[in-house]
Amino acid sequence: IGKKGTDEKRNCINFKPGLNLYGVFRHFKQNGLKQAMITMRVGDFMISIDLEKACYQCGLAQHLWRLMGISETDPRLLELAPLGWCAVVLVFGLWDSPRLFILLLKVALSQCRQLGIRVSDLVDDMLVLDGAFDSCLQSAFLVLYTLRLFGWRVSLKKLNALPPRELEFGGLVLDSVTWFVFVPEWKRKKHCAAHQ
Repeated sequence: IGKKGTDEKRNCINFKPGLNLYGVFRHFKQNGLKQAMITMRVGDFMISIDLEKACYQCGLAQHLWRLMGISETDPRLLELAPLGWCAVVLVFGLWDSPRLFILLLKVALSQCRQLGIRVSDLVDDMLVLDGAFDSCLQSAFLVLYTLRLFGWRVSLKKLNALPPRELEFGGLVLDSVTWFVFVPEWKRKKHCAAHQ
């Protein structure tokens, strides 16, 4: 499948039809833009932090690999690999992957919150907020350091080094001065072009 925003391609297999037959879905609370708005104060500076290939960073214990693979008798094997293979990291499409990922990330973010850092998360994106420019930079550095201590890798390409008061997060633009949330201009133009 295509990687968002690039010409790159990546391999993808849908484990949903087979593996999800053996699991029980558990509802869980996932943070969203509402949590970011609750965390934000008027005039806050903001830095967004994005994890690099987030699910690849969640390794599976070796004794589980055989449960996440394709056997030699599986008809999907012929399409994928002649010798068979198995997933060794958290898999997209597995019923419990989002919940497990968020639980793992919460451990690191709770450490940041105990330090008094205001940080909101939306799956693998984090928003660090502070009323002062310098404090926002320091808070972001501490979040980056804490994530690194817990073994998470951050996408430095997507990191905004100078904290603005208006920032795109979760597909929308958050403005801490006017307290508006709106669709970015590039998305509006793309939508208008598609409907003409």
